Amino acid sequence: KEIKGFNFLPRQSGDNGKVKEYSIHVSTDGKNWGDPIHKASFDRSGSLKKITFKTPVKARYIRFTAESSHGNQDFASGAEITILEK
Repeated sequence: KEIKGFNFLPRQSGDNGKVKEYSIHVSTDGKNWGDPIHKASFDRSGSLKKITFKTPVKARYIRFTAESSHGNQDFASGAEITILEK
């Protein structure tokens, strides 16, 4: 599939573990991931985050990695991720 981005809904019950910095990797075989196709950060709000990549990518697998969380906890949380197809 061609992926143009994703929606991320942060945890809605509580403030701890909200993702701050994150990276996105994609793969066609689930084994070879290469460099991140997208790196950014979220604000602390609980609102839905809508992310669109600069260029759509062809992939079968997507890996979302929380690099840090607001509050500097050693864990992160989220309620829902929705992949956006081209």
